[in-house]
Amino acid sequence: PGGNLLGDGLALLCALGFALQIIAVEKFPRDADWRLMSLIQAGVVAVICSVLLPLLAALRTCQSALCTPLLAFADPLPTSMPLNVLLVAAFTGIVATAIGLALQVWAQRMIPPSDAALIYAMESPFSALFGFLFRGEMLTSGGLLGCGLILAGMLTTALGGERATAPAAALAEEPYLAVDGAADK
Repeated sequence: PGGNLLGDGLALLCALGFALQIIAVEKFPRDADWRLMSLIQAGVVAVICSVLLPLLAALRTCQSALCTPLLAFADPLPTSMPLNVLLVAAFTGIVATAIGLALQVWAQRMIPPSDAALIYAMESPFSALFGFLFRGEMLTSGGLLGCGLILAGMLTTALGGERATAPAAALAEEPYLAVDGAADK
């Protein structure tokens, strides 16, 4: 309630992470194996999380001003976990992460990076929609405005930029096309 800069900062870092992931997949050679690409990405995340987990747990005792922004994430390492927690973690790791990432990388290799970015940007409006449908959650007017701005930005990017550059690109590639679309050869 009331918002905070930490949440906004995390949302910005998340957006930057998605952008870097899109760029990384785009930079892989087209003949690279998508399964290996997704395995590498999941492995990097696993290593980073394995390093961060004990570091964040150690921050609980830190009194420095530098540690203050990270204290919200500093939970003690668990000494035991119920079976249902382990099953949920396994499901999340295998289905939502491994299979989801593999499908994402596979599909992203078939569409332009700008289209992938637009699809990722739909996360907020869809989470609001599903929150309403399945949990009865209602967005505030500010939340609705934010979803509307995301949608407007996506539509501007998807439709505005493509229309402005498509005719010029088509003329540069095939200057012999007539105005009605028939070729003057």
